[in-house]
Amino acid sequence: MKKLLKAWPFMALLALMLARSWLSSDPGSNDAFCEQVLNEGASAEAREWFQTGDKAGEVRTIYEFNNEMTREIIDELYELGAMTVTAADIDAEPGVYASTDVLIVTLPEDSASRRKLFRYESRQSSFLGLGGMWDRGQKYLFLWWD
Repeated sequence: MKKLLKAWPFMALLALMLARSWLSSDPGSNDAFCEQVLNEGASAEAREWFQTGDKAGEVRTIYEFNNEMTREIIDELYELGAMTVTAADIDAEPGVYASTDVLIVTLPEDSASRRKLFRYESRQSSFLGLGGMWDRGQKYLFLWWD
């Protein structure tokens, strides 16, 4: 049992790597997965979600970043050309905080903007020790911090 518990983080990382590889190879699977995440948990357009909490004095964060870094991430994704940035799978304590580890970017058709967003995703994925996704014509880009 102790060996299994010690191996758990490695097995979880391996499962995530395999899932990302699978999602990257099939744009339909990637989009279906993103739509499932959007439909199953609490989600909101990220800029509005952040600003609403900021005005109310609530903490609104991505991962363990502070409010300022969270705002910068959202703004940067829009500056790179995202059509929509959605905070998904939001965990909240109303009146106190709301946090997410997942952003889903609705990709533009413009190839230059798509390239910039995929480069961003690649850098963010390397933060987790993973490889980035490839542009296969998918509608969404899944960004995850953990």
